[in-house]
Amino acid sequence: MNSNGEFEPYLRIVEKEIGGDLLDYNETSNRFINDDLFKEYTGPHFRALADFAKQNKLSFKRKTDIIRILDEYERIVDLDSSD
Repeated sequence: MNSNGEFEPYLRIVEKEIGGDLLDYNETSNRFINDDLFKEYTGPHFRALADFAKQNKLSFKRKTDIIRILDEYERIVDLDSSD
C-alpha cells in the first residue's frame, strides 16, 4: 500500500484450470505490473533481499519465492527496529 492507503499491485498471478481427457491441472502465469515497486517499498533493504534471493535460488517472479523474500524482509526490519 502506498502512503495514501491505496493498493499498488506488483504482480498479477493468474491461475487457469486446464481440463483434459487424462489429466486435469492448473496453469499459473505471472505478469508484472510494476517491476520497480518491490525495490521502491523495500528501500535500503532491497540489495540484501536480492542477495538473499540469489543465495537461495529464489525468484521475484514466483509467488512462493516472493513470500519467502518478504519473510526475510520482515526479519531484517525486525532486526533494525530492535537496535
